[in-house]
Amino acid sequence: MAVNSAAPESMSPVIPLRRIGAFCADYVVCACYGAAIFGVVLLSNGGRVPQRAVHPLAGQAIGLFSLTIPVILYFAICESSRWQATIGKRLLGLRVQDMSGNRLPWRKTLVRALLKFLPWELGHTVVHQLVSGGTNDVPLWVLTLLAIAVLLDVWYLVSMWFGNGRTAYDRASAAQVVIARS
Repeated sequence: MAVNSAAPESMSPVIPLRRIGAFCADYVVCACYGAAIFGVVLLSNGGRVPQRAVHPLAGQAIGLFSLTIPVILYFAICESSRWQATIGKRLLGLRVQDMSGNRLPWRKTLVRALLKFLPWELGHTVVHQLVSGGTNDVPLWVLTLLAIAVLLDVWYLVSMWFGNGRTAYDRASAAQVVIARS
């Protein structure tokens, strides 16, 4: 009699493309939230797009508190919930768990989300600096932040493809993304 040595479905390594698809679905959710914020800005400005950006640090703070932090909280709260998944992960039948198969505690999902969106926030910093710069000379520290953001994103993708489906931020939070039980 042959013994089935395959891992249980809930412990199966996740195909990276499935994770990317789930993130794309979540990105649509986040983009809808961002569009709603933009709509509020338009309404509060008489239907016009503001012509001059505020100081880069003020713009960074506005973006951080109105967009980045809510997105990070969306991921952290959803992934520590009883579903252990964001909307995108639920749509694609995935969930986040610890290495023993248990629900990941809130603090670990928060760390995971903070690390996941670090490159995104670094990118926002670069954009705020470039838009407000007014010259063609880009400071070295802005280029350095851009390089760090790109390298982190590449590291995350490479670690997912070659790390048994686990990204660097999964490893840092002792998490794994698995196929959810039906």
